[in-house]
Amino acid sequence: MRRTSVYALVLICAILICGCREKKKVSEMSNEEKIAISVSGESSLSASEQIRQAEARKAILDRVEKTREAEASLKDVLARAEEVLDEDALAKLKASEEKWERQGRGAEINRLVKTGVPAADAFSIAVKNHAEWLERRVSHAMLISYPGKFGGLYRADADRLLEVYEMGDGQINIVLYIGREDPTIFTATGVFEDNHVRLVSRYDESASVTITRTGDDSLDMEPAESFAKSSLARMTALAEGNYTRVRAGEMDVFAQ
Repeated sequence: MRRTSVYALVLICAILICGCREKKKVSEMSNEEKIAISVSGESSLSASEQIRQAEARKAILDRVEKTREAEASLKDVLARAEEVLDEDALAKLKASEEKWERQGRGAEINRLVKTGVPAADAFSIAVKNHAEWLERRVSHAMLISYPGKFGGLYRADADRLLEVYEMGDGQINIVLYIGREDPTIFTATGVFEDNHVRLVSRYDESASVTITRTGDDSLDMEPAESFAKSSLARMTALAEGNYTRVRAGEMDVFAQ
């Protein structure tokens, strides 16, 4: 499947180029100029038809912009991965990307279309979703390859993953993912003292947990009593438990 951006740009040129030869080049125009330009023969259209013409141009340009943004996001994630991942993790990422380009992208586009997403929008949404998925996996791979004394990637079971970041001066940031396809996310921050840290959500102070280091590779998480009264109350029982650090070679985070 060829890129939507290519199709859209060709269509824009077909709409606009006939009226632009003696004026500014299409590539030099702003989106507003492309929408407002008068094409040969367009003056014969009714006012409502001219409005629809402008709306059609805007829709095309919006799709092109969204595709560019999605592709730029994916490019940025891949560039960051090159900087932070070790050789083994980077090789796994590249293998995963090749598989996604051959199979995953088309499957995701088809899935989106089946859910009602317009076919013209499905490509950019698929790329945007993949960039977000990949960004999360790059973080996981980095934490596995370069864990700290307290930091790293931990898991309680197949559906609960815990990112622990050491930010310096004892500060700890955590991101807890509960679920696989569309995970519920809990973020919190705190200061490490001895073998434990009390972390509080920046969005809801009642959503607080205490994490205790029970071994070199294990943590216990216990929600505070106030957690059950917070906006994240549904996560109380799911957040609680023992989390084990994921060591290098134990998980291919880029597996699809």
